[in-house]
Amino acid sequence: MVFLKPRTMPADTPNSEQPIFEALAAAKGADDWKVFHSVELNDIDGELHGEVDFVVVVPKRGIVAIEAKGPRGFNSDENGLRLIGVPNEDADPIEQ
Repeated sequence: MVFLKPRTMPADTPNSEQPIFEALAAAKGADDWKVFHSVELNDIDGELHGEVDFVVVVPKRGIVAIEAKGPRGFNSDENGLRLIGVPNEDADPIEQ
């Protein structure tokens, strides 16, 4: 069984994160994985700089950070990638 923190999905989990949470919680062959949901990113002084939706630690393999998005669509051109139907459609999802 995957170690998951928190053990159950919080009631206020965004729709875009819910299927990822469920899939990671039910992952087969991942008994040694550690999954952390909604991890704050702070600097050395403790100032909050952001949040990562999921951090997955897979022993002897590495660490994966997952940022979930729930757009209705996207545009991609010479100016970059833009998501449609998210709170800030002008933000570059990669730079966010």
